[in-house]
Amino acid sequence: MYISQIKRKYGLEVGESYNKPTSEDARQPRCPLEKEAAIMDALKHFGII
Repeated sequence: MYISQIKRKYGLEVGESYNKPTSEDARQPRCPLEKEAAIMDALKHFGII
């Protein structure tokens, strides 16, 4: 979920999720800054960004 949030934030392609919320007002936790930095490092390492 956090990886998808980061990909959307930077305009990268995100696959369709099969765990969609059943209600429209369902809340999702935000990605913590330390995890966002780790995800960005991983995306750069694998050449996605």
